Amino acid sequence: MSKGECHLKNVRELKQHIRDLLDACTTAWRYLILGEEKKAMGLMATIIDLLERIVSAKSSNPVLRLCYDSITFLLPRLLKTMEERNGILLADILEHELKPILEDILEHISECSCDG
Repeated sequence: MSKGECHLKNVRELKQHIRDLLDACTTAWRYLILGEEKKAMGLMATIIDLLERIVSAKSSNPVLRLCYDSITFLLPRLLKTMEERNGILLADILEHELKPILEDILEHISECSCDG
């Protein structure tokens, strides 16, 4: 298996999960900025579910593995911030930490030599 080859079973499905997740992050961020914390927190369950699906994907690509590890590291912070109902910090994590990781994953999945 070459260095950049993926073990992803369904690349298209993973890409769609990431796009859905980016949309959900943007929507939750907007809700938080507008002070609609209840709506944002409702959307966070979807975000967490999609994150868990993404990190379960396997890849031999070192950049993708690093991105998946970054999400795995970020998940407990997201959950704690949700628990504390810290909307400002949650908005910051979504916009400035999670979204860039997801964008990197999307970019590198496109570079993988996978059939999808």
